Amino acid sequence: MCTSPAVHPSNCGINDDMDARKGKTSSAAVVVAVTKWMLNKGQGAMMGIYDTLLLAFDMDNRVDEARSLWNIVLHTHNRSISKRLFSRMISLFDHHSMPNKIIKVFADMEKLCVRLDETTVRKVYTSDED
Repeated sequence: MCTSPAVHPSNCGINDDMDARKGKTSSAAVVVAVTKWMLNKGQGAMMGIYDTLLLAFDMDNRVDEARSLWNIVLHTHNRSISKRLFSRMISLFDHHSMPNKIIKVFADMEKLCVRLDETTVRKVYTSDED
């Protein structure tokens, strides 16, 4: 039985997030592993947790996983997604040079009547120029 991700990571299904062969683990990978473990246990399904997980995916260059999580959040909590979470996703796509994805997130923001902050407007504007 899995009681802690640090004690029994193999039993929790989070081995993919840690490089056991080298004994090295990035802090982003640890955040991802612990957060996935929490979500699998039915704990922590809040916007702040999703924000932290998206940041960790960004830091660990795991854009596909971030997009998957974003789609789940968008379809599950579409009326309660914070401006901060939209901004996080736009920053992630900006960081990984994905202007088409930035425009899609922006369209979702407009559809849900989420107001933009100045930094996000600049990122959307510069991505639209490309």
